[in-house]
Amino acid sequence: MIRLLLIGFLCLVSPIIFANNTQYQIELLVYTHMTTATLSLEQWSVIPAVENPITDNATTPTFTSIDPEKFILKKEVAALAKQPEYQVIYHAAWQTSAYALANTQTLYITNGTSDLSGAELNGNFKISLDRYFNTRLQLYLNEPTSLLKKLSNNTVFDKAGDTFHFSLNQSRRMRSDELNLIAQPVFGVLMKIIPIKTNKNS
Repeated sequence: MIRLLLIGFLCLVSPIIFANNTQYQIELLVYTHMTTATLSLEQWSVIPAVENPITDNATTPTFTSIDPEKFILKKEVAALAKQPEYQVIYHAAWQTSAYALANTQTLYITNGTSDLSGAELNGNFKISLDRYFNTRLQLYLNEPTSLLKKLSNNTVFDKAGDTFHFSLNQSRRMRSDELNLIAQPVFGVLMKIIPIKTNKNS
């Protein structure tokens, strides 16, 4: 009797689990906008160098990298390319499931070497899913102070040594199929999450 009840329960629950296990494409595009004007928009302060910021409460995400041919932010890349003051420094996309996102997942973001030496960009991206996608970006943009001094006479850059660290730390609750911009004056992130359509006949 107990075995029959258990089988009946599993038959009821299983369709719900599978129905909620939607596959999603998550795409991030990071750009810089380093100009005299943008450097004057904020009172910058020296941020101590972080040895390895991406390891903070890191988990191994169940994500699969997506081929660039399937990227969905191609129009945004083309638009930025027409503006010489903007530079795309990172663009990647991954596939994951609603089931995996029931727990917070962490993606490592870097456009440098595996040990982060000389990386212009490094940090992490955390994401989970309940009614909305809960996202958090912790990114560091590292720029030579020699370049910044050519663009700005702000004396803070004289106190930073060879490299100045800009940070972007923000949380955002978002829906799928919406383009989100998370930015500060000198760099920002375009982010979009879409459900992946599956072929029911396959």
